[in-house]
Amino acid sequence: MSNGVMEVVMDAVRDARIMIVDDQEANLRLLTALLASDGYHHVSATTRSPDALALFRATEPDLVLLDYRMPELDGIQLLGQLRCTDAGGAFLPIVMLTGEGSEDVKSGALAAGASDFLTKPFGRTEVLLRLRNLLETRLLSLRQQRQNEELELRVRERTAELEESRYELLARLARAAEYRDDATGQHAQRVGATTARLARRLGHAEDDVELLRRAALLHDVGKIGIADEVLLKPGRFTPEEFERMKEHTAIGAELLSGSRSAVLRLGEVVARTHHERWDGGGYGHALCGEAIPLAGRIVAVADVFDALTAARPYKTAWTVEAAIAEIGAQRGRQFDPQVVDAFLAVLGGADTHECAEQRASPDHRHEATGRQTGHLAAAPAAPAAPAVPATGGTCETAEGGRPVAVAGTEAGPARAAPPRGDRTNGALLRLIDELGAENEALRRASGTDALTGLANRRAFDDALARECLRAARHRAPLSVLLLDVDAFKATNDALGHRAGDAALRGVAAAAGAVALRPVDLVARYGGDEFAVLLPDTDTAGALAVAETIRHDVEAGRQYAGEPPVTVTVSAGAATLVPAGGDDAATLLVQADAALYAAKRAGRNRVAAFGQHCSGPAAALAASGSQLRSARAHWEPSSPLRPDHV
Repeated sequence: MSNGVMEVVMDAVRDARIMIVDDQEANLRLLTALLASDGYHHVSATTRSPDALALFRATEPDLVLLDYRMPELDGIQLLGQLRCTDAGGAFLPIVMLTGEGSEDVKSGALAAGASDFLTKPFGRTEVLLRLRNLLETRLLSLRQQRQNEELELRVRERTAELEESRYELLARLARAAEYRDDATGQHAQRVGATTARLARRLGHAEDDVELLRRAALLHDVGKIGIADEVLLKPGRFTPEEFERMKEHTAIGAELLSGSRSAVLRLGEVVARTHHERWDGGGYGHALCGEAIPLAGRIVAVADVFDALTAARPYKTAWTVEAAIAEIGAQRGRQFDPQVVDAFLAVLGGADTHECAEQRASPDHRHEATGRQTGHLAAAPAAPAAPAVPATGGTCETAEGGRPVAVAGTEAGPARAAPPRGDRTNGALLRLIDELGAENEALRRASGTDALTGLANRRAFDDALARECLRAARHRAPLSVLLLDVDAFKATNDALGHRAGDAALRGVAAAAGAVALRPVDLVARYGGDEFAVLLPDTDTAGALAVAETIRHDVEAGRQYAGEPPVTVTVSAGAATLVPAGGDDAATLLVQADAALYAAKRAGRNRVAAFGQHCSGPAAALAASGSQLRSARAHWEPSSPLRPDHV
């Protein structure tokens, strides 16, 4: 290891936080002085073991020195509590201090979780060497933990991208199958929209509603595996052809199976079960009642409603009144009674009537309307034009729930399809616009942190990469701030997650109120860490912004939690030097080094990374007065919002 690297490691080791618990005041003074003589200045101590747990949570130490023999709570008992409290995951060295050198004492302490021993009276060289080795191990463990977390995050993001790609591929397959017998390609979109309304009416959370809407788009993906001579047949199905048609549910389920994606797993359920009947007479697995998954029961209603209210070559579109009456008549027979009740409550409005009456289109065959149940093959007794069956008979349900073909007369001539322009109506366009708006909302949500409403890490990284390229091209400064809530774990432990969430929202509000230019971006980068992107901003300007945020958070002007929460933040700033060869990753590493320098300097501070140096030791902490002076004299080089500080 080179001398320069060794110095950096030793600086990091000496910046470690050490906690001492010993009931003898003399021992505390001796150990504190001994540690200070070797450069350790972040030392906290207590003589009362019952106070140690609170001190541990407040200081988050990197190493603990624990006396073996103490009143109230002895070292072994306290050791167990500390191990249970520490949820950081990284190696935390706890050293037992003892005047007893027996093997029983050592083995008992080691079994309880002690990392090492120091025997009284203490020898300076032994103490410092043992602690240095343990702290170096702690430092490496923290670094490894952080790298693992970053790798896990990348794996999760990549897995999500792959699953999204698979969903997109299958969704396009579903559209390809749909275009074969639906010239508009909008049947699945309408079924998805109706499914979402029904699920919402049934009381499902909005996340579940969106999940089911996306899954419903895949309900007929299995039709990609049905031969054209069956799928596009203008006449009635023979029993053999109908059996082949029914295979689309199994094909679709097979295409969607084996995924870890929640959408595709639910899509598999929908594809397999959306032709089941409440009374057991459907196909797939002849399930009945609540044995049919709820997703399949909801999509079944949405699917049949869309098929009934759309014109086909073999029938005119049913009126909405007729379709609603038919679905109501199938309550407890073909459909789940509760889903039908939700359908009647949601889809009885004027907008739905207009949409369904005007969107008639003879471009989509749906076997459920003439081939699964006879009562859906002909128009009901309603003031609608009578439907023309596609066949001379229907597919009724025989005993045992098996569909059988019924002989009849030959099919009449198919009705001519009206021009495509006549099928594109205002109601359908409004529905498409609504779906487009939902997709745009999903796109925005993918780059937004749900708790704070800020950009998330993915959105920030994308913006940072773009701004680095722009800064290099225009030789303009670009600064990044990383902010971390001080002792956030202690806040969560002491006040609960509700208070912790309030603190995070407060910090987000404070940062967003300062970085106001259109080109600025504030993001929640992960956990209790925030990032601020400041284009056209040099180091002095970045420090001014950081100090303003730090000051506003400390003042508590931005938020009030329940219970009230008071927190502080530390911040690190780094600036990309034009034509200096820096990139996004380098900028983040430098800002991170500055952030940890601010924390080591006592927290509730800001620091900037010195571009002429190469390691954490190069981070220069600045006092509040210096930064207020910089803020008073700084003017951003961007003319967009000169008042953003």
